[in-house]
Amino acid sequence: HSEMYLSVVLSMGTISFLLCSLFLPVSAFVPWRQNRRRPIIKPTPVASGPCLIQEETRIHTTDVNPEQELWLVCGDGDLSYSATLAPTLTNGVKLIASVLEDESMHQQVYRNSQQNTNAIISPGDDHEQHEVQFGVDATRLEDYFEPNSVDRIIFNFPHWRGKSNHRHNRLLVKEFLSSSAKVLSKNGEIHVALLNGQGGWEESSLEDWKRTWTVPMFANEAGLLLDRVKLFNVDYNLSSYRGSDRPFSKSQIPRRYVFQQSNGLDQSIQEKYQMSTRHELRLELDRSILQAKGYSVDDLTEGNLILNLLQSKLQSGIRAEMPLREVIPLQHVNPGNDYSPESELLVCLMVYSGESQPMTQELGNQIRARLEDLVDEQLGLKIHKRNYQVSRAFPHKFLEGLLQVVIASHDS
Repeated sequence: HSEMYLSVVLSMGTISFLLCSLFLPVSAFVPWRQNRRRPIIKPTPVASGPCLIQEETRIHTTDVNPEQELWLVCGDGDLSYSATLAPTLTNGVKLIASVLEDESMHQQVYRNSQQNTNAIISPGDDHEQHEVQFGVDATRLEDYFEPNSVDRIIFNFPHWRGKSNHRHNRLLVKEFLSSSAKVLSKNGEIHVALLNGQGGWEESSLEDWKRTWTVPMFANEAGLLLDRVKLFNVDYNLSSYRGSDRPFSKSQIPRRYVFQQSNGLDQSIQEKYQMSTRHELRLELDRSILQAKGYSVDDLTEGNLILNLLQSKLQSGIRAEMPLREVIPLQHVNPGNDYSPESELLVCLMVYSGESQPMTQELGNQIRARLEDLVDEQLGLKIHKRNYQVSRAFPHKFLEGLLQVVIASHDS
């Protein structure tokens, strides 16, 4: 009988789990969210049964003056950073400190939870009473805040709760930036503090960049631009290491990445912060066709004919460059084909950079397709292997090193 009773209990448990799974969002099974509680603010039961489904409601701040700036701190460990920041803010700023854990769990994990909470919400003579919100998922900020409502979003040292894993941390940062862009005000800023080897911008080569979290690339995909990077001196208790109440080590001074909405910029960002994509354009040179169109081979190999064709079709805020071009015999490219010795191929390295607009791989492919159509329509030249996939976006500051590698490989 005991074995039969156990079998029935296990069967009922399995059925209950399956029924719950039907109502859980797909995001509940994303790897980096494992062991993280789904934040529920002011839960309202809407169904009953094997699992209780609850609605999320938006955060309603108390007495926010329209003239005030609203600042949001995400994932603040034991709330030490917000407790340090709150007393320094003037009456012109309203601060909301937030963490993923619910209040009860937060107090169980962090010994300074209540003390820091009190420091944040206590009103001062020269600043407003600030707020603490528990159970806020930094990758779902649109569930809690209205669009265009937050003027500064701060996330210091984001990290998923397991061991270091670039795939999970990249997903975390990507979803945070995408969510933040949905609630950020037009002239707002997103501040992300990162350790060396995480952000990517501070690296010295494109290969080193690929081994980081590539944070500026995800920002551009979310419609954001990297406006500046500065050193971040930590003057508060680094309390959260994989969700526990203990500090993590930092070998060097971290950096704070500052992102803005592209539509909030009045001028181009500095070139060293711009993101770029690249691809090869390969044209089979036919002198007779070029002469019939009123052009010469030199217009392609020495002049700016290709760039001039494209420039008139580029959207504002995007810059096109052609830093390398080379003419090679077609026989060297396709030895098996019956090309004449005079048949030549012009290989151009095309680079597209975002000056005041985000540059993504998707946009780069659109520009490449537009350029190929222009070359076909305006010059009548055959494109050797159309639809070359452009690279993923990378910091423009790495372009010079990339060119040196390409030139060295050709010389060898």
